Amino acid sequence: MIYFLKPKCKMHASLRTTLLYCRLLVCICMGLQIVGCASGPSFAITQASFKPLKSGNGRVFLYREGLYSGSVIHPQILIDGKEVGKAVPNGFFYVDLPPGSHLVSAGKWQERISLVAGELAYVELLLKDGDFLWSVRPIQIDPDQGNTIIQKLSYTGQ
Repeated sequence: MIYFLKPKCKMHASLRTTLLYCRLLVCICMGLQIVGCASGPSFAITQASFKPLKSGNGRVFLYREGLYSGSVIHPQILIDGKEVGKAVPNGFFYVDLPPGSHLVSAGKWQERISLVAGELAYVELLLKDGDFLWSVRPIQIDPDQGNTIIQKLSYTGQ
């Protein structure tokens, strides 16, 4: 038996069994959180395979940092009411759109972003804890900051 699962003191058998199951449950939960994270190729590997940006369009990179907090939560991300992907921890994806104003939605949170033809925009999908559940809030950020962050994330291919 694994050492850390074994209680060190003498106690009633049913209590010992309950503690053993609780410790196993904690181990399983920790493992599930890690499995819920993006595990695709890095930005550096996939950048060369991105589709070329069509003339007159802009590109929006959407990403979510973090490994553990809320890792089993992958809400749908909508742009102008159309599903474009899911907010996967430590992952990013991109969408090409015509220039102008676009509404990015994740559950109850929304952010209006501005997109210019030929340029890149970055939207962070920030994990927020609510009254009872975690949710993801989209926030448009500075292109230099966004480009630096997605370098260390995995492409989810959405």
